[in-house]
Amino acid sequence: MSLNDEREKVLRANYTAFNNGDIDGVLENLHPDVELIGADEQGQLNEDEAWRGREEARRFYEGVRSEMGLQWIEIVELEFDGDAIVAKVFLHGSNEKSRMEGAVPAVRRHVFEDLVIKRVETYREGWALPRFDD
Repeated sequence: MSLNDEREKVLRANYTAFNNGDIDGVLENLHPDVELIGADEQGQLNEDEAWRGREEARRFYEGVRSEMGLQWIEIVELEFDGDAIVAKVFLHGSNEKSRMEGAVPAVRRHVFEDLVIKRVETYREGWALPRFDD
């Protein structure tokens, strides 16, 4: 099995754990110093939407399930990009506070260190992904 295959397996396990409400299972796939970062409406990474480390990641994932009403994530397409996997996804849920109902398209870029996810960048404006010059 190639490194990309193993990373894809970790990524899919991560989404399966989230979809099953298993936050501990999600955290198992994250680096201890993980960074979860959202993007602003122009697609630029937004430090105001940043969570660092597993404890902040726990609060983030618990919050999106309860406060934002995000119930499950559907993977539509995966693309390998060096040490990253870019996932086009639908965020499924419904919540008046978050003004989200139905399926919202997003792009998530997952940067790996070995076989754990070190960074997740989420872009919620359609399925357009900014160019990266890493």
